[in-house]
Amino acid sequence: MKESETVMKNQDLISFCDKLRSRYPEYISLEQFRIVCQIAKRTASYLLTNGIVPCIDTGKKTCRYRIKIEDVIAYLHRVDTINNERTTSTINCKTVYPTVLRKTYAASILSIPEVTLIKFLEDKYSHCPDVMTSSEMAEITGLNANTILTYIKRGAITAFKINRLHMIPKPYAFKFIISRQFIESISSAMYVLGFNSELDEWCEKNRKGKIRKQTKLH
Repeated sequence: MKESETVMKNQDLISFCDKLRSRYPEYISLEQFRIVCQIAKRTASYLLTNGIVPCIDTGKKTCRYRIKIEDVIAYLHRVDTINNERTTSTINCKTVYPTVLRKTYAASILSIPEVTLIKFLEDKYSHCPDVMTSSEMAEITGLNANTILTYIKRGAITAFKINRLHMIPKPYAFKFIISRQFIESISSAMYVLGFNSELDEWCEKNRKGKIRKQTKLH
């Protein structure tokens, strides 16, 4: 990204945050937080309950969380900074908050049955070939291709060779994506945020689909 584009993007964020201050009160609700950040409700709840975004937990069933608008703005700036660093490749995202990233990802995959998670991954990566190269695997995981090769040599990823190329069948790729080895490798904030958002949307879509199906049967 060019410096001028970065400046324009920063100005847009500042302008957006100024509008938030004028539009919302000092404290906002979970639903307002979700809308402002354009994230799923499950992701918003995780950010609040794990202290990634500070809040007041009232313990009530309705309007449980009170989030200071300034803390929301600080979170937006933090995510934007990570995105800029990732784009310019000047700083590895691992220097920002790797522990939070790993906990976020682990919480996502541990909260859902493995069979459901595999189905989600099959849908998410349906555009990928049934057998991937190490470079294609690197692209969908955010890891370096050499890192993928290292995991193959260690036996963490099952692969076979064709004309000197390491080929990874999708089932083995998915097994690695939900493994502890992958969790310990995560340094991409955008991968985790994107994964959580898509997983939330997929679960919600499938939940509604099952409800509609059950209604038709009755």
